[in-house]
Amino acid sequence: MADIKSWANTAAANNQQPPDGWPENQLPSTVNDCAREDMAAVRRFYETSQWTDLGHVLTYLSATTFKIPTDLTATYVPGRRLKLTDTTTLYGVVVSSAYSAPDTTITVRLDSGSLSSSLSACALSVLTPNNNSIPSIFPFSSYAAITGTTTVVLGDCGRYFDATSGTFTVTLPAANVRTSVNPPFVVTIGNSGAGTITVARAGSDTIDGATSFTLTQYQVVTLISNGSNAWRRINSFGV
Repeated sequence: MADIKSWANTAAANNQQPPDGWPENQLPSTVNDCAREDMAAVRRFYETSQWTDLGHVLTYLSATTFKIPTDLTATYVPGRRLKLTDTTTLYGVVVSSAYSAPDTTITVRLDSGSLSSSLSACALSVLTPNNNSIPSIFPFSSYAAITGTTTVVLGDCGRYFDATSGTFTVTLPAANVRTSVNPPFVVTIGNSGAGTITVARAGSDTIDGATSFTLTQYQVVTLISNGSNAWRRINSFGV
């Protein structure tokens, strides 16, 4: 049975043998089979419609990378959420994608776990990081405990990073990672551990005119980007 991921985006290419396609001069007795198969495929898609499997062929590379044939950098954009089929179902975000003929290499940061050679499928979130209909912009819309050097990426907008132990650096993304300020990029960083957390800029950006600042135990700060070259502290506790 053909799912939507195997359908072509040009009408003439959907000519597989019934019931998976609609070839020219097909027998009248197969028309109802094709129609019922299409209805079933649409229903299966509808039941998981927040994720879209485009049928791409994945090749495992490492615990955080895989590759796909052709240039798909416009699809696997940094910040887009992924649902990956491995030995278990994994969720994560695209950190980067780079094309070097003939493949696109995707680097991901998973919510938990790691990729393995059992990686078999990837579904993309319907919403994209930029210009989406339901942006995640509010502080504390998601939570992540961190214990080591961390780089904030586009998909972390609205996330609360909780440094639960250790002394390390959290690097902000470029302030223009989201050029639109409607919605803006907002991120919260807190230190519930006993170490010292350095919050650092990317490139030549500034953070309230500075290049970095530190958080000691129980200090929390929420930052907002101006969409160009600077971050502002809009809320803080103990700082």
